[in-house]
Amino acid sequence: MKKQLRHLWLISIFFTISCAYFNTFYNAQSYFDKAEDQRLEKLGQKLPNSVLDAYGKSIKRCQKVINDYPESRFRIPAMMLMSKARYYRSEYKSSLEQLQEIKQSDRDEYAEEVDYWIALCKWRLGKVQFALDALHQLSEISKSRDLKSRCLLSRADINLELSQDSVALEELEAAAELARNNTQNSQIYTRLADLAFKKGDYEKALSAFKGVVKASLSRTKIENSHLQILKIYRIQGDYKTATRKIKSMLADEKFKKIAGQLDLELVQLYIAQGEMAQAETRLQSIVNDYQRSAVSAEAYYLLGQIMIESYWDLEKADEYYGKVGKEYNKTPFKFLASEKQKDIQLYTTTRENIIIWVDEQSNPDTLNTLNDTTEVEPKLLSDFDPAEAYYLLADLEAFKFNRLDSSLIIMDKIQTDFTESAFYPKSLFTSIFIHNQLGDSSKSQIAKNNLVLHFPNSEYAYFLSEKVNTKELEPIEIKFKNAESYISTDMSRALLSFIEITKTDSSDELSASAGYYLGHHYDWINVIPDSAVKYYSWVSNHHSNTDQGKSALNRLNTILSVLADTLAQDISLTPDSTILDTINIDQ
Repeated sequence: MKKQLRHLWLISIFFTISCAYFNTFYNAQSYFDKAEDQRLEKLGQKLPNSVLDAYGKSIKRCQKVINDYPESRFRIPAMMLMSKARYYRSEYKSSLEQLQEIKQSDRDEYAEEVDYWIALCKWRLGKVQFALDALHQLSEISKSRDLKSRCLLSRADINLELSQDSVALEELEAAAELARNNTQNSQIYTRLADLAFKKGDYEKALSAFKGVVKASLSRTKIENSHLQILKIYRIQGDYKTATRKIKSMLADEKFKKIAGQLDLELVQLYIAQGEMAQAETRLQSIVNDYQRSAVSAEAYYLLGQIMIESYWDLEKADEYYGKVGKEYNKTPFKFLASEKQKDIQLYTTTRENIIIWVDEQSNPDTLNTLNDTTEVEPKLLSDFDPAEAYYLLADLEAFKFNRLDSSLIIMDKIQTDFTESAFYPKSLFTSIFIHNQLGDSSKSQIAKNNLVLHFPNSEYAYFLSEKVNTKELEPIEIKFKNAESYISTDMSRALLSFIEITKTDSSDELSASAGYYLGHHYDWINVIPDSAVKYYSWVSNHHSNTDQGKSALNRLNTILSVLADTLAQDISLTPDSTILDTINIDQ
């Protein structure tokens, strides 16, 4: 009897100990899984502290298993889980050391998995070619479809980092063919969709976004994919399919969360088809139905655009633009709306000055050109240049208000009435690009011929020579307008376009606007403080006397006061330098 009790006692102790390390490992796995769910939800974004904290808790429990139960069967699994958690916390060196320790244990069942994660750690530690070679070799010898797929996915990530988009696209497609579980498929199709969309391969992007909808367990990803699918239909001109799907989704309760975005996409469809009255009506409903939201803020911005492009009502446009930031402070359209208001004010002031000048010249024909008979008391500056003022009007109409035909009328006036002005060749140069925007290559060529003939030694004629890349000659106004247009359809493309402006046209005032938009985006939208600091600093350094430069400096000081301790660890300052001296926009 005593012997039996002793056996029962020993069994009890064994199970108590077994349960202890099992429970500890189970908790470690639970924290890791929780972190993974959130990481995959935020894929492509900076991980929030809650995710990093969950990985940290997993690490602590894994360490307890290793320390307290070194002989248990959970030791190696705990080390493996711990190394992956450290990897996602960017603790690559520690992760690598642990993986190499596992590799030395000769646990064959972990050999390929260990090699995979070692390759990833090596990549993050700067051994890019080693990682690419190791992943390729592993994908060749492994019999696991899952591992082969992950190797291809990781190689695609590395090649994306190296700007080898075409190679990455091929690897993602190969990975998609091998993957069998939804989690893996979701990651692959998400990257594949984004990359194909970026490259303009909309058929491939469409198929990939549909793959995300089918495979993903994330409601947010599914909803975003549906929205991207609708955008692709719009881009492809399949308005009927897009409209039908939107109306169906608006009637479906499960899409209630993105109803506002669906409404906005419907507006974009109306605009694309020239149905401006319907677009305006829908937007008026949106600002009432989704008050104080990102949706209503964008709606007010679009109403401002319609007031300009359809009605040429600058006063009403200014009113709508003024409501954008008030509706939602973090909207990406807040800064753009503010810039539009400045453009309207500049246009109005310039136009009034021309009217005064015309009145002084007693030239009613010129007055009629502006289609305005407003009487204004003369108050022109002594150095007022009418040719410059007319050019500014034309420039604003073309590149800020999308009134290309109207702009050309004013350009023609400069070329007729101000032949001795420096703005004559400049107007010819700009006309070339406006005609190209309108698709009139013959008139563009005529303007080019006139410029080369009459001003062969001008900087503009040189720019048009074969020595200079035509794309590089594209006016910054066109580049900026194109960047703006991407915001509603492809934010990553918009950001890249704004970055390109800051790099190629750093002295132009519009580059200040581009840089400030980037700072504002990373400050309020994506919330990446170091990137916000980077672009605010760039604007402050390069355009200190502009409104953007002053605003950037104010916001920069606020951020730095909050993040002073963190930045001090990342940025080395000499006694004679400032925080602004350390920021470099080059990427």
